[in-house]
Amino acid sequence: MYTLDGSIVNIAVPTLLRVFQTDVVTVQWVIIGYLLVIICGLLAIARLAEWWGQKRIFIIGLGLFTLGSLLCGLSPNIYSLIAFRIVQGFGAVCMAALMSATVISLFPAHQLGQALGIVTTAATLGTSLGPSLGGLFNCDLELASHFSGEFTPRAICYFFSEQNVTPSTRIKTLPFKV
Repeated sequence: MYTLDGSIVNIAVPTLLRVFQTDVVTVQWVIIGYLLVIICGLLAIARLAEWWGQKRIFIIGLGLFTLGSLLCGLSPNIYSLIAFRIVQGFGAVCMAALMSATVISLFPAHQLGQALGIVTTAATLGTSLGPSLGGLFNCDLELASHFSGEFTPRAICYFFSEQNVTPSTRIKTLPFKV
């Protein structure tokens, strides 16, 4: 989900320019804000998950990501869209930072390669399909569909994860030194 949203908005730049009647520099912050939060937060979120637990951080991330998607679709102006994309980015980094660790903790060693391969393939498909789906939404649907069109599947994932994902055991780690 988070890789799809990382690339789906790129194709919507002309539409964002037209709808919000703003300049390219401002619209680029819709993309940059999302990606910047992911890049800067990966290590911090992974460490936070060691303290608070992987399930808790993953569920919080999925909830933030879902809420951010809905709010992006309801944005009245470009500045609120940028802010809501940053919220969406915080949710995305929670999921991205924990995806491999969660797979490693859930699968036995003999299935680990296959499980990590499936997760990597899904992430790559999200990045690859983003521009195509963005073009489809851009041509046929309202601007809000770029962001809130996936709200229902994300909400279902959130409630499914909350009920069915078991808390992971905490991993013993060395003390964190800066």
